[in-house]
Amino acid sequence: MKRPLYQKLDVPVTFVGHPLLEILPDTDRAEFLADAGLPDRPLLALLPGSRAQELHRMLPVMLEAARVLKERTGCSVAIGASHLPDEAYAAARAGDATPLLRGMTHRLMEHAHAAIVTSGTATVETAFYRTPMIIVYRTSALNYAIGRRLVRVEHIGMPNILAGRIIVPELLQREASVENIVAHMLPLLVDDAARAAMIRDLADMRASMGDAGASRKVADLALAML
Repeated sequence: MKRPLYQKLDVPVTFVGHPLLEILPDTDRAEFLADAGLPDRPLLALLPGSRAQELHRMLPVMLEAARVLKERTGCSVAIGASHLPDEAYAAARAGDATPLLRGMTHRLMEHAHAAIVTSGTATVETAFYRTPMIIVYRTSALNYAIGRRLVRVEHIGMPNILAGRIIVPELLQREASVENIVAHMLPLLVDDAARAAMIRDLADMRASMGDAGASRKVADLALAML
Protein backbone atom coordinates (compact mmCIF):
# COMPACT_ATOMS: atom_id res chain seq x y z
CA MET A 1 0.00 0.00 0.00
CA LYS A 2 1.39 3.46 0.87
CA ARG A 3 3.75 2.57 3.73
CA PRO A 4 6.85 3.74 1.79
CA LEU A 5 5.28 7.21 1.39
CA TYR A 6 4.91 7.61 5.16
CA GLN A 7 8.28 6.03 5.89
CA LYS A 8 9.97 8.39 3.43
CA LEU A 9 8.57 11.29 5.47
CA ASP A 10 9.66 9.60 8.72
CA VAL A 11 6.04 9.22 9.90
CA PRO A 12 5.42 6.16 12.12
CA VAL A 13 2.97 3.86 10.36
CA THR A 14 1.56 0.36 10.75
CA PHE A 15 -0.32 -1.27 7.88
CA VAL A 16 -3.23 -3.32 9.22
CA GLY A 17 -4.92 -4.34 5.95
CA HIS A 18 -8.15 -3.29 4.29
CA PRO A 19 -11.45 -3.75 6.19
CA LEU A 20 -13.16 -5.01 3.02
CA LEU A 21 -11.24 -8.26 3.46
CA GLU A 22 -13.28 -9.10 6.55
CA ILE A 23 -16.74 -8.05 5.39
CA LEU A 24 -17.14 -9.24 1.79
CA PRO A 25 -18.58 -12.76 1.61
CA ASP A 26 -17.75 -15.73 -0.60
CA THR A 27 -20.97 -17.32 -1.91
CA ASP A 28 -22.19 -20.15 -4.12
CA ARG A 29 -22.67 -19.32 -7.82
CA ALA A 30 -25.48 -21.81 -8.50
CA GLU A 31 -27.43 -20.52 -5.51
CA PHE A 32 -26.95 -16.93 -6.63
CA LEU A 33 -28.13 -17.64 -10.18
CA ALA A 34 -31.21 -19.43 -8.84
CA ASP A 35 -32.04 -16.57 -6.45
CA ALA A 36 -31.54 -13.98 -9.21
CA GLY A 37 -33.41 -15.98 -11.87
CA LEU A 38 -30.42 -15.81 -14.22
CA PRO A 39 -29.23 -18.45 -16.72
CA ASP A 40 -25.94 -20.28 -16.22
CA ARG A 41 -23.87 -18.49 -18.84
CA PRO A 42 -21.35 -15.60 -18.85
CA LEU A 43 -22.83 -12.71 -16.89
CA LEU A 44 -22.16 -9.00 -17.41
CA ALA A 45 -22.74 -6.87 -14.31
CA LEU A 46 -23.77 -3.23 -14.57
CA LEU A 47 -22.89 -1.22 -11.45
CA PRO A 48 -24.03 2.36 -12.14
CA GLY A 49 -23.36 3.84 -8.69
CA SER A 50 -25.38 4.82 -5.66
CA ARG A 51 -26.09 8.48 -6.39
CA ALA A 52 -29.05 9.69 -8.43
CA GLN A 53 -26.82 11.82 -10.67
CA GLU A 54 -24.53 8.86 -11.39
CA LEU A 55 -27.52 6.69 -12.19
CA HIS A 56 -28.94 9.30 -14.56
CA ARG A 57 -25.65 9.79 -16.37
CA MET A 58 -24.26 6.25 -16.42
CA LEU A 59 -27.05 3.66 -16.55
CA PRO A 60 -28.46 4.55 -20.01
CA VAL A 61 -25.05 4.29 -21.70
CA MET A 62 -24.29 1.10 -19.77
CA LEU A 63 -27.54 -0.46 -20.92
CA GLU A 64 -26.97 0.45 -24.55
CA ALA A 65 -23.44 -0.98 -24.44
CA ALA A 66 -24.77 -4.10 -22.71
CA ARG A 67 -27.38 -4.55 -25.45
CA VAL A 68 -24.63 -4.58 -28.09
CA LEU A 69 -22.44 -6.93 -26.02
CA LYS A 70 -25.35 -9.29 -25.42
CA GLU A 71 -26.06 -9.46 -29.16
CA ARG A 72 -22.40 -10.19 -29.94
CA THR A 73 -21.59 -12.65 -27.15
CA GLY A 74 -24.85 -14.11 -25.87
CA CYS A 75 -24.03 -13.07 -22.32
CA SER A 76 -26.70 -12.36 -19.74
CA VAL A 77 -26.87 -8.93 -18.07
CA ALA A 78 -27.97 -7.74 -14.64
CA ILE A 79 -27.97 -4.40 -12.81
CA GLY A 80 -26.74 -4.16 -9.24
CA ALA A 81 -29.19 -1.87 -7.42
CA SER A 82 -28.26 0.48 -4.59
CA HIS A 83 -30.54 2.12 -2.02
CA LEU A 84 -32.08 4.42 -4.67
CA PRO A 85 -35.84 3.95 -5.20
CA ASP A 86 -37.35 1.96 -8.06
CA GLU A 87 -38.60 5.21 -9.61
CA ALA A 88 -35.03 6.43 -10.12
CA TYR A 89 -34.09 3.21 -11.91
CA ALA A 90 -37.27 3.26 -13.99
CA ALA A 91 -36.48 6.77 -15.22
CA ALA A 92 -32.89 5.83 -16.12
CA ARG A 93 -33.88 2.52 -17.75
CA ALA A 94 -36.59 4.00 -19.98
CA GLY A 95 -38.41 0.69 -20.36
CA ASP A 96 -35.33 -1.55 -20.52
CA ALA A 97 -36.09 -4.99 -19.07
CA THR A 98 -32.61 -5.90 -17.78
CA PRO A 99 -33.01 -7.56 -14.35
CA LEU A 100 -32.54 -5.19 -11.39
CA LEU A 101 -31.05 -7.07 -8.44
CA ARG A 102 -31.58 -5.65 -4.97
CA GLY A 103 -29.64 -6.94 -1.98
CA MET A 104 -27.37 -9.00 -4.25
CA THR A 105 -24.74 -6.52 -5.37
CA HIS A 106 -21.76 -8.27 -3.79
CA ARG A 107 -22.91 -11.64 -5.09
CA LEU A 108 -23.32 -10.09 -8.54
CA MET A 109 -19.77 -8.72 -8.37
CA GLU A 110 -18.46 -12.10 -7.30
CA HIS A 111 -20.15 -14.23 -9.94
CA ALA A 112 -20.12 -11.90 -12.95
CA HIS A 113 -17.89 -12.79 -15.87
CA ALA A 114 -17.07 -9.07 -16.18
CA ALA A 115 -18.46 -5.74 -14.98
CA ILE A 116 -18.98 -2.15 -16.10
CA VAL A 117 -18.51 -0.09 -12.93
CA THR A 118 -19.00 3.57 -12.12
CA SER A 119 -15.91 4.93 -10.38
CA GLY A 120 -16.20 4.65 -6.60
CA THR A 121 -16.13 2.09 -3.80
CA ALA A 122 -17.73 -0.53 -6.04
CA THR A 123 -14.52 -0.71 -8.08
CA VAL A 124 -12.55 -1.87 -5.01
CA GLU A 125 -15.28 -4.37 -4.09
CA THR A 126 -15.34 -5.75 -7.63
CA ALA A 127 -11.54 -5.96 -7.62
CA PHE A 128 -11.69 -7.90 -4.33
CA TYR A 129 -13.49 -10.66 -6.23
CA ARG A 130 -10.94 -10.43 -9.07
CA THR A 131 -13.77 -9.82 -11.52
CA PRO A 132 -12.53 -8.20 -14.77
CA MET A 133 -14.02 -4.75 -15.26
CA ILE A 134 -13.86 -1.38 -16.89
CA ILE A 135 -14.34 1.84 -14.92
CA VAL A 136 -16.56 4.58 -16.32
CA TYR A 137 -17.53 8.02 -15.09
CA ARG A 138 -19.36 11.10 -16.31
CA THR A 139 -20.08 14.34 -14.52
CA SER A 140 -20.93 17.85 -15.67
CA ALA A 141 -18.32 19.62 -17.76
CA LEU A 142 -17.94 22.29 -15.05
CA ASN A 143 -17.43 19.79 -12.23
CA TYR A 144 -14.94 17.84 -14.33
CA ALA A 145 -12.96 20.98 -15.16
CA ILE A 146 -12.83 22.00 -11.50
CA GLY A 147 -11.88 18.48 -10.43
CA ARG A 148 -9.05 18.31 -12.96
CA ARG A 149 -7.56 21.47 -11.49
CA LEU A 150 -7.92 20.47 -7.84
CA VAL A 151 -7.21 16.73 -7.86
CA ARG A 152 -3.66 15.70 -8.71
CA VAL A 153 -3.79 11.95 -9.32
CA GLU A 154 -2.70 9.95 -12.33
CA HIS A 155 -5.74 7.63 -12.16
CA ILE A 156 -9.26 7.92 -10.75
CA GLY A 157 -10.05 4.21 -10.38
CA MET A 158 -9.12 2.85 -6.95
CA PRO A 159 -7.77 -0.46 -8.35
CA ASN A 160 -5.36 1.53 -10.52
CA ILE A 161 -4.43 3.86 -7.66
CA LEU A 162 -3.74 0.88 -5.38
CA ALA A 163 -1.80 -0.93 -8.10
CA GLY A 164 0.18 2.18 -9.00
CA ARG A 165 -0.51 1.65 -12.70
CA ILE A 166 -3.37 1.08 -15.13
CA ILE A 167 -4.69 -2.45 -14.71
CA VAL A 168 -8.34 -1.57 -15.41
CA PRO A 169 -9.41 0.69 -18.32
CA GLU A 170 -10.78 4.07 -17.25
CA LEU A 171 -13.29 5.77 -19.58
CA LEU A 172 -14.14 9.31 -18.48
CA GLN A 173 -16.55 11.90 -19.79
CA ARG A 174 -16.86 11.64 -23.60
CA GLU A 175 -14.60 8.59 -23.61
CA ALA A 176 -17.36 6.74 -21.74
CA SER A 177 -19.28 6.18 -24.96
CA VAL A 178 -21.15 3.07 -26.05
CA GLU A 179 -18.54 2.36 -28.71
CA ASN A 180 -15.60 2.64 -26.31
CA ILE A 181 -17.28 0.61 -23.60
CA VAL A 182 -18.04 -2.19 -26.08
CA ALA A 183 -14.49 -2.11 -27.47
CA HIS A 184 -12.90 -2.43 -24.02
CA MET A 185 -15.40 -4.90 -22.62
CA LEU A 186 -15.61 -7.33 -25.53
CA PRO A 187 -12.17 -8.92 -24.92
CA LEU A 188 -13.05 -9.47 -21.26
CA LEU A 189 -16.09 -11.48 -22.33
CA VAL A 190 -14.61 -13.54 -25.19
CA ASP A 191 -10.80 -13.51 -24.93
CA ASP A 192 -9.55 -15.96 -22.29
CA ALA A 193 -6.04 -14.50 -22.37
CA ALA A 194 -7.27 -10.95 -21.79
CA ARG A 195 -9.47 -12.11 -18.92
CA ALA A 196 -6.66 -14.09 -17.33
CA ALA A 197 -4.25 -11.16 -17.53
CA MET A 198 -6.64 -8.81 -15.74
CA ILE A 199 -7.54 -11.44 -13.15
CA ARG A 200 -3.82 -11.84 -12.35
CA ASP A 201 -3.40 -8.08 -12.00
CA LEU A 202 -6.46 -7.84 -9.75
CA ALA A 203 -5.18 -10.74 -7.64
CA ASP A 204 -1.88 -8.91 -7.15
CA MET A 205 -3.76 -5.74 -6.20
CA ARG A 206 -5.89 -7.67 -3.71
CA ALA A 207 -2.75 -9.18 -2.17
CA SER A 208 -1.45 -5.65 -1.59
CA MET A 209 -4.50 -5.01 0.61
CA GLY A 210 -3.05 -7.31 3.27
CA ASP A 211 -4.80 -10.04 5.23
CA ALA A 212 -8.18 -10.12 6.93
CA GLY A 213 -8.42 -8.88 10.50
CA ALA A 214 -7.88 -5.12 10.12
CA SER A 215 -10.35 -4.30 12.92
CA ARG A 216 -8.63 -6.64 15.37
CA LYS A 217 -5.21 -5.24 14.48
CA VAL A 218 -6.41 -1.66 15.02
CA ALA A 219 -7.89 -2.65 18.37
CA ASP A 220 -4.61 -4.31 19.39
CA LEU A 221 -2.67 -1.16 18.42
CA ALA A 222 -5.07 1.04 20.41
CA LEU A 223 -4.73 -1.18 23.48
CA ALA A 224 -0.95 -1.15 23.18
CA MET A 225 -0.95 2.66 23.02
CA LEU A 226 -3.16 2.85 26.11
